[in-house]
Amino acid sequence: MDLRRSILANDGRVSLGYHVYPDIPLPALVVALNRRLTAATRQPPTPVTYPRGLPVDDERVRPNDVAMAVNDLFDRRDRMPIVADMGNRLFTALDIDNTELVAPGYYGTMGFGVPGGLGVQAASGRRPLVLVGDGAFRMTRWELLNCRRYGWNPISNARSLRRKLQARAIHVRPHSNLRFSVSPRAMNPAFCAS
Repeated sequence: MDLRRSILANDGRVSLGYHVYPDIPLPALVVALNRRLTAATRQPPTPVTYPRGLPVDDERVRPNDVAMAVNDLFDRRDRMPIVADMGNRLFTALDIDNTELVAPGYYGTMGFGVPGGLGVQAASGRRPLVLVGDGAFRMTRWELLNCRRYGWNPISNARSLRRKLQARAIHVRPHSNLRFSVSPRAMNPAFCAS
């Protein structure tokens, strides 16, 4: 990004190229920029289409397949809050139709997904879907052992890049041991309701 051709607004000041304007609050800047827009320059929002219709085949599971499966699931049952770890999991979550999404603010925050999912369920009482990578899952999977004590039951979709994108979903029941299952079964509405 060429900062000489950009507007940078932070810390109560605005920089435009080499010019700095102190004491300009962000809301005032946004109002002033919107006033400058004419009807001809305003563009209508582009409608977003989310992937749906996961085919039943023997192909490897890819990140977009996870988004399709979740969108298909959400079309058939209530939506769930989603907690996504960084990287491919976050980009997969962005292909999921609008639902509550919690994700880390910075790329270097591996390991946010599982504890974040437990926090979402503790705070909201709603069952979250956690999208997490294999490395972050290895670091934080032990947190799931708290589920039995607190009656939580998140669904964690742990994706492994080392296993040719083979997906595994971890389903936790409140009063049982951890139960491992293959992802398509975990996305079944009857399975999610248990």
